[in-house]
Amino acid sequence: MKLTRNFKSIFYLFFTSLYLTGVSWWCFEKFVHVKGAFGEDHHPYQQLILRIHGAIAYFTLLVVGYLIHSHIRPGLKSRKKRSLKTGWMMIIVTGSLIASSAMDLFGPEGLTHDFLVGLHWYLGLAFPLFLGTHLFKIKSPV
Repeated sequence: MKLTRNFKSIFYLFFTSLYLTGVSWWCFEKFVHVKGAFGEDHHPYQQLILRIHGAIAYFTLLVVGYLIHSHIRPGLKSRKKRSLKTGWMMIIVTGSLIASSAMDLFGPEGLTHDFLVGLHWYLGLAFPLFLGTHLFKIKSPV
């Protein structure tokens, strides 16, 4: 189902800011370290970026909720199944991002935690590819 121009603007604003803060945090985690009293340490801005990313994520959940109501439900009920495969792919990817972020904060420690963090990183970094696949109805990579 088609989305209104205003909602598209809100959607792109939230997901772009969420993506940019996530990529910024990831770049700080992988490439930017400072010398601390006990050796290499995280950059002080990294924690701030993570908090901003989390705050944007909570508001993005509202956008996803509206998206479920106005776009996903009608699309599933529609007789035109133009992008059903890529739609399910987007549901799975978005759900996995939401679940892996919650499990990162409140889930188990050890290998399961490391797997979920890695899943969140890779799906988050690849999210624009999944979104582009859905928007332009490209054959699903999954």
